[in-house]
Amino acid sequence: MRRQIHILQSRTSHVAEFSSKVTTARPKSPSLRTTVPEAVAKMMELKAGDEIVWKIKSASKGIEVSLSKPQ
Repeated sequence: MRRQIHILQSRTSHVAEFSSKVTTARPKSPSLRTTVPEAVAKMMELKAGDEIVWKIKSASKGIEVSLSKPQ
């Protein structure tokens, strides 16, 4: 599997860009599933069973999605 990692420079911080494939969650289910890339899991200190919060907002070129780990 080819893994893509892009590091983008901004004025305030480094921004990383990753990609992962979306698959069906279960047969006949409308839900989809994806994998958190290993580098993201390490950055967020995620482990199996952790909860993540998805924040979605409108942006000039579509939507922006961010993930966070509740404290």
